Amino acid sequence: MSSIAEYLKDPAAYSRYVQGTGRRPTREVPVGHLPLGGRQPIRIQSMTTADTLDTEAVVAETIRLADAGCDYVRITTPNLTTAKNLRVIKSALKARGYDVPLVADVHFTPNVAEEAARIVEKVRINPGNFVDKKSLNPTKEYTDADFEAAQERIRQRLRSLLAICKEYGTALRIGVNHGSLSDRMLYRYGDTPVGMVESAMEYLRICVDEGFYHIVISLKASNPLVMVAANRLMAAKMDEEGMDFPIHLGVTEAGEGEDARIKSALGIGMLLADGIGDTIRVSLAEPPEAEVPVARAIAGRYGEQYTRRMESSDAVPRLSWDPFLQKPSSVRPTVIAKVRGHYQPFDDDVPIPDAVWFTEAPASLPEDVPAIVPASSWEGRPTTFPWFEEKAPWQAFAAAHPEHEFYVYFASLEKALHTPLPSGGHRIVNTAGLTYKELRALLLKTSSSQSVIWDVPLPADISDLMAVSTDIGGVMAEGWGHGLLWEHADAERWQWAFQVLQACRRRMFRTEFIACPSCGRTLFDLQTTTRKIQEALHDYPGLKIAIMGCIVNGFGEMADADYGYIGTGPGRIALFRGREMVRRNIPEAQAVEALRQLIEEDRKS
Repeated sequence: MSSIAEYLKDPAAYSRYVQGTGRRPTREVPVGHLPLGGRQPIRIQSMTTADTLDTEAVVAETIRLADAGCDYVRITTPNLTTAKNLRVIKSALKARGYDVPLVADVHFTPNVAEEAARIVEKVRINPGNFVDKKSLNPTKEYTDADFEAAQERIRQRLRSLLAICKEYGTALRIGVNHGSLSDRMLYRYGDTPVGMVESAMEYLRICVDEGFYHIVISLKASNPLVMVAANRLMAAKMDEEGMDFPIHLGVTEAGEGEDARIKSALGIGMLLADGIGDTIRVSLAEPPEAEVPVARAIAGRYGEQYTRRMESSDAVPRLSWDPFLQKPSSVRPTVIAKVRGHYQPFDDDVPIPDAVWFTEAPASLPEDVPAIVPASSWEGRPTTFPWFEEKAPWQAFAAAHPEHEFYVYFASLEKALHTPLPSGGHRIVNTAGLTYKELRALLLKTSSSQSVIWDVPLPADISDLMAVSTDIGGVMAEGWGHGLLWEHADAERWQWAFQVLQACRRRMFRTEFIACPSCGRTLFDLQTTTRKIQEALHDYPGLKIAIMGCIVNGFGEMADADYGYIGTGPGRIALFRGREMVRRNIPEAQAVEALRQLIEEDRKS
């Protein structure tokens, strides 16, 4: 039952989030002195990367995070020794005047979660490995009796942890990751948003039965579209079962640099715009304090909206599209370069546009790509196309040249969608000042599937780029829009157009890198290694490469990747093709070249 239509009683119930305003009503969950959910602000969190037994290093990282504005700090806790050291870390922080709530990140070991729950303010467990196990190549078939037996085992192990959390006032995060679902969940639901939601719901139902409600939910994926679909479905399923637990948002293993910021703003921003999400973490393969300003920039756009509680209404119209869509339109979007003045040929190291749009009559035309010129300067060349203002006589041109393409520039999306064009006509729409929610509202109002190319104001900096990633990337991810008109001001900002399209899976122009943000389990210098791999393997369009710091979650969380580079021991690397381990125990110094050779061998075969 991986179908969302079968999983939800009423798939259309999500309409109120899309078309309503305000914030999803959630209960307030105490986390130390900084509760989350309810009417609290969006809380920001991050995670330390130092070895948890290196108290001074963890304390120093935590202080840097707190000083940067981080509300909660998560610390990897792989065993009892590290769990006990959390008390030492906490005492050292208090001695230096810091009372930031700490979160223990626990995998595989329930007894470690129980020990940590006596010390820190919140414990994170993963349903994929708390009791269930995951193998590289699952083969077992699971019956209903197997499911019932597993649920009883979970109940028994979870009951002990919940009793400790109640006694010590500790919150619990039930954190599901795409790719780390248990074999049992994969067998019944597949590696799908439904599987992610049901993995969380299984634990939530037990918690509710046991009378424990200090819970936060997270469903993360490295693919922003999967992450958005899963969290929308999670909100709808909790509504269906009368649950109001807050949600932690994040695009996991986002990588580093602009790509990571674009993907994070796309996934997190789309959900916050719908009023879903109470705490966020931006996962960067960079120093952890670099995550905080990015998260604050994303959350800051929704501050006013998050002071209003969304009210339920049966009068909300049903949607004309699927909000749980994972695969957007198959139409390959166009990227048109807007040129002001003289045309400069594009550098070899940046993507070539599909066409060049001249704002004024050009002195010369490009030889390598089509040109779109003001209608008054069009001379009838077959690879040159006129553009008109919306009130100009484009109808006369269409009648005189029925086989020739042309473009009409509209200042208003609503006007564009209500203006019929012949088959050769294309709409260019000015998006200045319009948010994702506003654009989508206009598109839903007209229920239009007509071709639109978005004229995007050139982002001035990374903060502007993240806003564009949510607003324009969001509607593109949902299949609306057939291209971007993007100013060619400089090489870096020109490439941003392609990066936005790649993040929303509409146009893959180079290798996609999935890189974990590092933690105390990481077995190599992840930041340096990520840069090395990106430099060596950036020119494989559409190929997805995962760079994971350790084997604990590595092979599961690279589920969306074609190849994986995973730390298996100090200075030792394993290489994966999909989920298959093809080489192991490779010295780190040789591993990047070994990965390149593996990719080349596969391409030749």
